[in-house]
Amino acid sequence: MTPLRTLVLTPPGPHDAAMIRALERFRDRLDLRQASLVDGVPDLTGVQVVVAHLDGIPLSLAECSALLDFATAGGGLVTVGDRGVLLGVGNAPLSPECEVVITCPIEHPITDRLDRRFTVVDAVALLPDDAPGDVVLQLHWQYQRLPLAVVRTLGRGRLVSFALQGRAAALGDPSVQRLLFRSVRFAAQQAERHPIGAGLIGWGAIGIDHAMALRETPGLRLVAVCDQNPARLEEVRRDAPEARTYPTLDDILADDEVALAVVSTPPNTHAPIAERLLEAGKHVVVEKPFCLTTSEADRLMSLAERHRATLSVYQNRRWDADFLAIRRAIESGAIGEPFHIETFVGGFDHPCELWHSHEAISGGLFYDWGSHYLDWILTLVPAPVRMVSASAHKRVWHDVTNADMARVLVRFEGGIEAEFVHSDVAAALKPKWYILGTRGAIVADWRRERLVSRSRTGNLVEEAFQPAESPATVTVFRRDLGGAINAEQVQLPSPPRWAFHRNLADHLLDDEPLAVTPQQARRTVAVLEAAVWSVAHDAAPATIDDGGG
Repeated sequence: MTPLRTLVLTPPGPHDAAMIRALERFRDRLDLRQASLVDGVPDLTGVQVVVAHLDGIPLSLAECSALLDFATAGGGLVTVGDRGVLLGVGNAPLSPECEVVITCPIEHPITDRLDRRFTVVDAVALLPDDAPGDVVLQLHWQYQRLPLAVVRTLGRGRLVSFALQGRAAALGDPSVQRLLFRSVRFAAQQAERHPIGAGLIGWGAIGIDHAMALRETPGLRLVAVCDQNPARLEEVRRDAPEARTYPTLDDILADDEVALAVVSTPPNTHAPIAERLLEAGKHVVVEKPFCLTTSEADRLMSLAERHRATLSVYQNRRWDADFLAIRRAIESGAIGEPFHIETFVGGFDHPCELWHSHEAISGGLFYDWGSHYLDWILTLVPAPVRMVSASAHKRVWHDVTNADMARVLVRFEGGIEAEFVHSDVAAALKPKWYILGTRGAIVADWRRERLVSRSRTGNLVEEAFQPAESPATVTVFRRDLGGAINAEQVQLPSPPRWAFHRNLADHLLDDEPLAVTPQQARRTVAVLEAAVWSVAHDAAPATIDDGGG
């Protein structure tokens, strides 16, 4: 699609480049040019959309007329910081720069896949509640719901007007950046891409989750499910009647309405199934682990590039509440530079009797929870991996082929080191996370949650959750200049719903960057593969050069 010729009119002073920076992430879709409003409206010949950043700029009558005439003649006009002049409601009062709560009152292409409620820091023009046009965003202000973004048709063109003033904090917010890009596209009357038809390969518990996500994510829709088990296909016909049911992969490959395929089969089948899908020109999402070897990963990445297909891996736990809290604490500098990371999962319970516990299918103990934990570690530490060492024990559970316990040590360029331990023979649990930094530490402790109820006869009934079924309690420790260690338990954020699928739709429909790239997933596979080699060679160090994140 040819990039939209977009002229960004910027104010003088400290915010003169803020709008350009906010839109730069969409340069593949926008042909951005910048001009100043100091000397009036520049020549608009050949421009498809004007983005006018009006913070602090009083528009003259001639400037207003020029912008409105441009839109009336068929151009797209997006204004940020308009205090109501271009909307024809006068000059609305301005709030102080503060935290404002924004809601999306209606379904609209501009707000698709955004949180229905989010917060930014900015000054806001307090527009009257009867401002002309369709209100696509609202501001909660002193017991009122005021327009924050209004869409109007002007002659043959469109106007999208934001009451946000566009200060640096607001324009740096990813949600605001997406709003601006979609507003430019909407103002240009660029046709919306049709929803992406998706097919599921495998209908287990995770397949059902994917089906729910596809139903609830605008821009994606479930059209087909493939499973070899007739009983599961009968479940699909009952629970997802909108989906066609297929017993073989060939059926999915032949279905032209399936543009996206989600592979939810056992790990040893990920690579061969994804390979066939990519060769058929389908976009592909693979359940974690991506695959079992780096050679498989490289083959899939090469096929995706050759067929210009999207390839991603369902690392959904990047949005777990406790990991989000840990990541934010580290990125804020709360503990200085992290240099030592320990992670743990497990207990003393018999492993499950499904394929997860069979090494030939699962890849081994490392590949199950390790796919999540190592993805977390590599997300926190983007530096190149320089050495991997691993060991494993087989001492108790001889009726399954996975190891009872596995440990992997990863050493990064610069000396940062991280350890992951998965044990099914741990009578005493270590913390989920133990992170040391140059100014403090982070500890995430397991929670012991129980569901308490009453039986039909009145007796107490308690059901214990496994520790991994609940987010951990995160505590940040900081050392002050006097040497005292202060501990603060962090309030966990609310994890966004279906964040992976929303990003996937944004990528396929709006060309936004993937949250989980195949290159990132390949790094995890490289560490897992090196760990397997190290175990087979008596914990000998395996040297890999993955190039960093």
